Amino acid sequence: MTRPLRELENEGLVTSQSNRGIFVSRLDEKEARAIFDVRASLESLICRLFCENATEAQMAECRVCFKDLEKAYAQGRPDEVIKAKSYFYDVLMAGADNEIAERMLRSIHIRVSQLRTMSLSDSARRAASLVELRTLYDSLMARDAAATEQHSKTHIWAAAQAAMAKLP
Repeated sequence: MTRPLRELENEGLVTSQSNRGIFVSRLDEKEARAIFDVRASLESLICRLFCENATEAQMAECRVCFKDLEKAYAQGRPDEVIKAKSYFYDVLMAGADNEIAERMLRSIHIRVSQLRTMSLSDSARRAASLVELRTLYDSLMARDAAATEQHSKTHIWAAAQAAMAKLP
């Protein structure tokens, strides 16, 4: 197996089976729940640290990227929403200024991408997601760390319910 395929296997995105080949990994409900547990812990930490550490320039960048996120949601295309959400989380991670949490969260986001696509394919979930993110954004802008942590977890668990409902 080549090095990039080994990295994908280490991330849990592909599975190698002797004499059969390499297959895209499928998540079951237990694994999805575990991924969302870790995501909730790390993202809420990143959000709290953003409130505590972000510079005014990073706050301004967050305002800009949230407007982009709202536009992506309005388009109704999950691929554009995921791209805009990635930018939003990039800004939050930069403002949080915690390289270890960022590295771990980026790894989880790779695993979450499969689940995120499933949950955002539903227009009702997209609408609810935007409301949750608006609440999160408002608490970020107010630098209310405790509320931000809670809103982050609320958003992630709503996304988890939607994604797990679509698992085979």
